[in-house]
Amino acid sequence: MHLLNRVRKISTDILEKYGDNFGQNFEDNKKALSSIADITSKELKNEIAGFITKTVKREIRQERKKEAELKAMEEEEAELAKIEDAGEDTAQDQTADDTDKKQQ
Repeated sequence: MHLLNRVRKISTDILEKYGDNFGQNFEDNKKALSSIADITSKELKNEIAGFITKTVKREIRQERKKEAELKAMEEEEAELAKIEDAGEDTAQDQTADDTDKKQQ
């Protein structure tokens, strides 16, 4: 198995089981990894901690992007509702004006 695939597989497995132990800080993730697994190779430990850090940061970035898109959609819907309400008010005013003219 290629080293990158091995790092990815191990990192993914660790994140699935212990995801709450990891964050965006590489050094903290190395410490968390040391408490979870006994990895004797410093290079392998750093690669796994780096991949975990990168993955956590990507997930947070994607989550923030989704939240921003959702907020923008909600704001757009609210703006459209205001425009529709204003259009209905104008139509009601026009109907009232027409009714007043007919009565005169």
